Amino acid sequence: MAKDLKFCELLELYGKLLTPRQLEIMSFYYFEDYSLSEIGLNLSIDRQTVKTIIKRAETVLVEYEDKLNLLEKFNKISGIAEKMNSVSDKSQINNFLDEIIKITRE
Repeated sequence: MAKDLKFCELLELYGKLLTPRQLEIMSFYYFEDYSLSEIGLNLSIDRQTVKTIIKRAETVLVEYEDKLNLLEKFNKISGIAEKMNSVSDKSQINNFLDEIIKITRE
């Protein structure tokens, strides 16, 4: 099970929507870089249970993103903001702002 940056981002966005136990385990795994065994030892549960909880939480996070698209919208807006920093023409900036407004309304 490779640790994925996407799940770190999803956890930051939707982590509070997980159960407290899922959030605790996911935080240990993704933010503290604990192994499954280390998490199990710290929480007095077996490695397989940790793995199962992580898989279920990952599924939930993906489902939230599929429904809300917050990460996708954030990434689009971040890209537009980077482009805005490199232009000085006010009309171009207004076009970028229009794009951002459109994204937020999707």
